[in-house]
Amino acid sequence: MVLLDTTALNPGRRPWTDDEALLGWFFWELLWLQHGSATAGDLLPPGLDTLDEKFAFMTRLAIDEGVLPAGSGDAVVRRLFRVYEANWRSAFDYRPGVVDHDVVLLRARDPLPGVLLDMHTAIDSMHADETNGWRERTSGHLTVIDTEGDHLTIMEEPLVADVVGPVLRAMGLRTDESGEN
Repeated sequence: MVLLDTTALNPGRRPWTDDEALLGWFFWELLWLQHGSATAGDLLPPGLDTLDEKFAFMTRLAIDEGVLPAGSGDAVVRRLFRVYEANWRSAFDYRPGVVDHDVVLLRARDPLPGVLLDMHTAIDSMHADETNGWRERTSGHLTVIDTEGDHLTIMEEPLVADVVGPVLRAMGLRTDESGEN
């Protein structure tokens, strides 16, 4: 099994229900390619008190930034948020057992960007553990390969080339200098 800077959740984590934080994280993820490391709080102007106001603002900004096509309505963003929320809640509620598989973890060397650090801290992920919590999740051999970049940049050029080669080598596959078999 190969994990790309994936972080396990602390098995003893507390129940989590901060809906306002979840909405901010969703908004950040919706726009992160255009805004980079800006936090959700930097993107949402003060004075947006109701959920309707926040979704209307998100929709307008997502259209202006080219994330959503012109003519998209708040319903599109609300549907995306419901999927995002369901994924977060499912991941948070999931309690995996120990697997008997060898695991290769590619772990980003750079710290989590600010908004992701806030997310991982809030949900009690094992991001600070040197194995991202996977030592406790496998009875097989765990190989940790540190790679340049952070959680977001390891799969972007030019760093993705630094990810592909180590994974293939860890899996026992040979690569030429271009990274191809």
